[in-house]
Amino acid sequence: MNTEYIKNLLENYWNCETSDNEEQILKDFFARQDIPAELLPYKSLFKWQAGQAQIATDIDFEKRILSRIQPQKKGIRFSEHFYSFMKIAASILLFITFGTGIYTQYKQNKEVIQSYSETFSEPEEALRETQAVLDKISASFSKAPIIDSIDFEVEIVSAILTKE
Repeated sequence: MNTEYIKNLLENYWNCETSDNEEQILKDFFARQDIPAELLPYKSLFKWQAGQAQIATDIDFEKRILSRIQPQKKGIRFSEHFYSFMKIAASILLFITFGTGIYTQYKQNKEVIQSYSETFSEPEEALRETQAVLDKISASFSKAPIIDSIDFEVEIVSAILTKE
C-alpha cells in the first residue's frame, strides 16, 4: 500500500476528517507486520484500539452503571413536610398580621375623621354647647377647697421637722 496515502489518511484522522471506511483502512494497514519504520510509532495506537474493541462487558454492566448514574427516588421525609408546613404557616401569619394592621389603621383613621367632622351647623347651637361646657368647668372649680398657700406650706414644713 502507498505510504503517502497512509500518511494522508493519518493527517485526516488527527483532524477528525476520516470516514468509517478510511479508519478501517488504517486499522487494517497497522494490523500487518510489514510497516515502514516512519509509521511504526502509530502501530501501538491502532493495536490498542483493536484490543479495546474486543473487550466485552457482562450482562448486568449497563444496569450497574445506570443505577450509579440515576439517583434512587427517596421517600419524602417528615422534616421536609414539616418545613413545608412551617413555610405555609408563616406566610398565612404574615398575611393575617398585615391585614389586621391595615384594618386597625383604617378604623383609627375613620374615627379621627369622624371626630373632626362633628361640628355645628348653626352658631347659636355651638354657643349653647360651649356655655354648657364652661358652666361644668366653673362648677368643678367652685367645689374645690380654697387653700391659703402660705399656711399650707408652713404646715408641711412643720410636719417634716417634727418627724425628724
